[in-house]
Amino acid sequence: ALIDPSAGALLRNQAPRVVEWCVSLLHPSPPVPGEGKWESWEELAPTLEPFLKDQVGGAFLLWMEANSEAITTNKKECSVTLAYGEWKNKVGGPQKYQHKSLKVLRGKYERAAAENAKLVDIMTRTGCHKVLGNTASKL
Repeated sequence: ALIDPSAGALLRNQAPRVVEWCVSLLHPSPPVPGEGKWESWEELAPTLEPFLKDQVGGAFLLWMEANSEAITTNKKECSVTLAYGEWKNKVGGPQKYQHKSLKVLRGKYERAAAENAKLVDIMTRTGCHKVLGNTASKL
C-alpha cells in the first residue's frame, strides 16, 4: 500500500506508525536480546492460519489469479467467485501491478517451498498453495 500513490499518501498522513511498521517488515532483523523473540508457528497458527485460509488463500490469491488471467487474455473485466459471492472489477492500471506481483510471489514461493516442507503444508492447508504453487500457469 505504501507504493500506491493514493494509499501511500493516506497512510503517511493519517497513520505514520503503521508506515514505520510496514517499512520495518521490509528487512526484518532478529529480535534484540532481552526485547522479545520471534513467535513460533505453533504460537501464531491459531490466529494466522484462519486468516491465511479465509482472506489470503480463499479470497485475495483467487482474485489475483483471476485478475492475471483476465489481463493475459485481454479481457476488460475480471470475475471470480469467492466464499461471499462473485467479485467483478474492470481490468486497468492498478490490476496490472497485481498481475506482476503474482508472478513474483510464485517465483519466491517456488524457491522457498523447495527447501521447506512445513511451509508447503501450511500453504496447502490454507489454500494458498493452489495459486502460489501453480508455476505451470501461463499467467
